[in-house]
Amino acid sequence: MKERHLLLFDDSIRTFILLDQDEYNIGRGLLNEIVLNGDPISRIHARIRRSNCESNGGFQYQIFDGISDEKPSKNGIFINEVRRKEHILKTGDIIFFANIIKAVYVKENLSD
Repeated sequence: MKERHLLLFDDSIRTFILLDQDEYNIGRGLLNEIVLNGDPISRIHARIRRSNCESNGGFQYQIFDGISDEKPSKNGIFINEVRRKEHILKTGDIIFFANIIKAVYVKENLSD
């Protein structure tokens, strides 16, 4: 079964990003794959990585705060209102970057 992974940003134009790469850096730095604006946002605020999901043969995405455990973002990521260092994303997860930018993760199963 094919699947599509999306990040839906709750901004003035309802931006969505199709996740189809192995890794994304997210932050205010212009070299990030996903650029977010705002002073509380770190240059590299978060990282999203794709990995295989053995339970269904597809894949999943995991989000990490900052570059690594040694270099978390200053203002954190919040998943469903809980500050997290890392989290395997599930459909409907609400992500706040520095508690100011909101996104929702959606995984859709597509028919052939």
